[in-house]
Amino acid sequence: MAIHLYKTSTPSTRNGAVDSQVKSNPRNNLIYGQHRCGKGRNARGIITAGHRGGGHKRLYRKIDFRRNEKDIYGRIVTIEYDPNRNAYICLIHYGDGEKRYILHPRGAIIGDTIVSGTEVPIKMGNALPLSAISSSTSRKPYALEEACTVWEGVLIDQKEESTSTDMPLGTAIHNIEITLGKGGQLARAAGAVAKLIAKEGKSATLKLPSGEVRLISKNCSATVGQVGNVGVNQKSLGKAGSKCWLARRVIDQIRGRSYEETLMILELMPYRACYAILKLVYSAAANANHNKGLNETSLIISKAEVNEGTTVKKLKPRARGRGHHSLWFAQPKNYSKDLQEDQKIRDCIKNYVQNNMKISSNVEGIARIEIQKRIDLIQVIIYMGFPKLLIEDRTRRIEELQTHVQKELNCVNRKLNIAITRIANPYGHPNILAEFIAGQLKNRVSFRKAMKKAIELTEQAGTKGIQVQIAGRIDGKEIARVEWIREGRVPLQTIRAKIDYCSYAVRTIYGVLGIKIWIFVDEE
Repeated sequence: MAIHLYKTSTPSTRNGAVDSQVKSNPRNNLIYGQHRCGKGRNARGIITAGHRGGGHKRLYRKIDFRRNEKDIYGRIVTIEYDPNRNAYICLIHYGDGEKRYILHPRGAIIGDTIVSGTEVPIKMGNALPLSAISSSTSRKPYALEEACTVWEGVLIDQKEESTSTDMPLGTAIHNIEITLGKGGQLARAAGAVAKLIAKEGKSATLKLPSGEVRLISKNCSATVGQVGNVGVNQKSLGKAGSKCWLARRVIDQIRGRSYEETLMILELMPYRACYAILKLVYSAAANANHNKGLNETSLIISKAEVNEGTTVKKLKPRARGRGHHSLWFAQPKNYSKDLQEDQKIRDCIKNYVQNNMKISSNVEGIARIEIQKRIDLIQVIIYMGFPKLLIEDRTRRIEELQTHVQKELNCVNRKLNIAITRIANPYGHPNILAEFIAGQLKNRVSFRKAMKKAIELTEQAGTKGIQVQIAGRIDGKEIARVEWIREGRVPLQTIRAKIDYCSYAVRTIYGVLGIKIWIFVDEE
């Protein structure tokens, strides 16, 4: 499409550009009024998105996600702007007189023809099932039976073309159905594209824009190509107020969340909306690490405000007792360097255990790693619930681990000494328990069965109470949810109660699941 730059007349039109072919005059029979009084509320009337007013008036465009005009050719008449989505839409005139809107495929121009059906060519904008059906020559669809057809003053020549609807692997598709006949539900945003990576039996394997890999029935249909308006995120905001509006929405999403969750949310948001906030979060975390000695995983966004610009005010620890487990003294200028050295030691030990130990239960058994430093000595104490993983062939294993760590640290003037201490009740420690649950979830064990088994193991350790919580797309469900179970007392609001806490992220085939465990040990 041709992009026209126009002269700046107001602050909001600075560096403005518009596509010359994109129109904004929808057909009356394809729109209807939408009563929008939600103001950021969900279906139950609860505010889920703050700083939302009534918004500008909109008319909803009826989009044909089903593409059920089978074997009837249609022509793209206009490319229009849709205020309800960031992708453009196309007005299609079909040969039987039907007029419908579809999502604009990338590269499609006015005058292109499209068709949907089971035996149609693999061509941009065509909709067809993922199943493999092939034909030597194309069947002549309705409205193309004669040599040519005059279509509103446009002459369309009929051509004999060799078609094969055996959709090849690696085909770019969008507007993908999940349930047969329900219409496309996946990959509908501007620039979205999924890839067909495998076919087996009655299912096809797709890689979605988020990176998720899903199995979908081969009978479900999809549209060939990528959704248009790829450069939607490159649009110039023009004035500071536009950025402030975007930042308010981003700030509402990250307030009260942990540092790791904040980074995950910001990475999934438009670059222009979150770039300034992302820099401030990195800076605040680095300052907390350098000045207070706090680990990044123990920080939350406690207060975040947008006044004249985007500012993240303060971060603080989110749980008591999550120390660094290090004992040493350093000058302020060397403090960050020693912290990085501690983290490198811990990562090196955990990687060694994962790569070299044969663990049948998928539990490393490392509760914590304490580091004590002197001028000429680094003492590392590994608290393990199952020390046999390293004590077996003890001399060779520990010497090999010491050599591996020294090689990573490149320390010549200091001696490294590694000791192993056994924990009396391994499953009374939240880290080991979280690793056990994570291993069960990776092996596709039911999450309820895994949580109940973890509680049984904890009761044998003699604890007073435990609460286990799992959040995410549990069992591969479409909507993420939180499931928890509690046994005994877990007084989280009592100051004198000694609570052991752990948060653990596990990567499964359905996505990332978060595990949180609270164990009530005793009262002071």
